[in-house]
Amino acid sequence: MNTFANAVLNDSITPRTANGMRAHATTSSAVLDLFGMIGSARGKDVSQHFMAAIGENEELAVRTLLWARDIRGGAGERQTFRNLLAALEKANPSLAGRIMHKVPELGRWDDLFVYTDHVNRLAAFEMIGQALRDQNGLFTRGVALDYAKTGIRCNAICPGWVDTPINYAHADLLGGLQKVYDGISSFQPIGRPGEPREIAHLVLFLASDEASFITGSIISADGGMSAM
Repeated sequence: MNTFANAVLNDSITPRTANGMRAHATTSSAVLDLFGMIGSARGKDVSQHFMAAIGENEELAVRTLLWARDIRGGAGERQTFRNLLAALEKANPSLAGRIMHKVPELGRWDDLFVYTDHVNRLAAFEMIGQALRDQNGLFTRGVALDYAKTGIRCNAICPGWVDTPINYAHADLLGGLQKVYDGISSFQPIGRPGEPREIAHLVLFLASDEASFITGSIISADGGMSAM
């Protein structure tokens, strides 16, 4: 085979850019390769490249993963991030758990549903529960905005002291149930504990068609506690 034919054959396997220019097949860095392909990874499985990056430099690979999800200063790639997070948890549940606190900060709260490891899943639900208990509305408003056009509504109910067994153990720590009720006016202006049916009726209303225009709302049913 002559020199010209060899040159043509060799050139046909040379990596090219989208506009036909010669290129390198790799940066010789798994992390940089991953960073470069994130933006064009929709619908593609790049988990092997991600795990190669983890093997090369764990910290930089994780930073790249979080950058991929960052909806403000990063790529904002939801599905690619979720796929890679799932791959990370499968390979290293502990590492995946350690970055959990960054997930809703950079993306959405429902990104936490990617976690399937038993320990991580409990921690994820605890994070969601704490956000609801903090009554800052971030979780509720975020989910409401994300799903508003799909017909899915999300609201939060923030109850005060309700007469249910779940509060009895807490009452014991405060000196007993009777002591709590004797002083309930000091923190619940209505002067009595709530009844379970009162919360249930509110839940039923919010779940009904009569509340079809209500989403993203934080509703206090606390006997005036939040008004103090």
